[in-house]
Amino acid sequence: MLVGLAASAALTVDYRSVGSAFCGQESGCAAVRETDLAYLWGLGITLPELGLFGLSVAFALTLVRDATWGVRLAVAGGAVGLVLLVVQAFVLKTFCWLCVTTDVSSLVAGGFGVVALGKPRAPDERAPLRLGSWLALALLAALAPALWPQFKPAPPVPAAIRDFYRSGKINVIEFADFECPFCRRLHGQLKELLRPYGEQVHLVRLNAPLDRHPHAFHAALSAVCSESTPKAGEVVEFLFITADLSEPAIKKHVAALGLDVAAFERCLAAPASRERVIRERGILNDIGFEGLPTTYVGDTRIVGAQARAVFRDALERAASGAGERGIPGWVYGLIVLAIAAAVVRLGWTSGAAATASTRPARAT
Repeated sequence: MLVGLAASAALTVDYRSVGSAFCGQESGCAAVRETDLAYLWGLGITLPELGLFGLSVAFALTLVRDATWGVRLAVAGGAVGLVLLVVQAFVLKTFCWLCVTTDVSSLVAGGFGVVALGKPRAPDERAPLRLGSWLALALLAALAPALWPQFKPAPPVPAAIRDFYRSGKINVIEFADFECPFCRRLHGQLKELLRPYGEQVHLVRLNAPLDRHPHAFHAALSAVCSESTPKAGEVVEFLFITADLSEPAIKKHVAALGLDVAAFERCLAAPASRERVIRERGILNDIGFEGLPTTYVGDTRIVGAQARAVFRDALERAASGAGERGIPGWVYGLIVLAIAAAVVRLGWTSGAAATASTRPARAT
């Protein structure tokens, strides 16, 4: 059950954050996340949050002296897990590895629950660990995934990105999709954050339209074809803020700006324009796609429209020449496992001592 609790916590982090801490945007998790089921048809709570709550309650109830209700809830959770696995397999036709981890864990816990209902715990039977240790393990399972984004390091800046850098500048390389809501959110935020640095900043925006966004590729072509015009900035601004990214809407705006529409359309149809968008998108795929927007600020890689403080800190470090911070995932995992092992050892020792102290003395 603790494994499912940790997986639900990780999913909650991904659903409620604007970046990608555990799942890429082309993963099965992202595909499930975009369905109505993920947000319980607009009820204001996500499926992982409901799972996190349910598993927490079931786990807590199994720790009380009469754990019958906790066991029953675990059995119900196992049934729900089975249903969700079937939905992923036959309805959504894609699997989210964290969802599967949660569902399988719930299914296993439910199976043990069925056995436990058939063989109730004896009144004097003691759990192998003390109550405090179980609660500490549950807290660790919930907090470890939530804290990981704070420690997750960005990989070294790849050579393909370094090729866009200019010496002596604060280099900002952004991969964006004009139809991506997080890219749109970051656009205005990043403009404000870069303004104080003025000419110190070297900004390059690269196109990475996602296949599932129907207007994204044409919008990227439009940005490419506006670069040689004096209205390039205005075209890009429009692409980021307009609610209508259809080809007629973009063409109408280009005409309203006084640009040569015929030349613009020739550029859109040119193979070189299309090849450039594909090439730029390929750069992100080659270096490891995790999500959009993906922004390199100096030595820092930022995935998602993260909080202003994240970008502000990266810009300050880039301006001062400082490098990226963070710890490798395997080190973080070992730390979490070491803490869990210490909690188990302490709880086991305390539980054994408590059992020995309550055991009646043998007659001599």
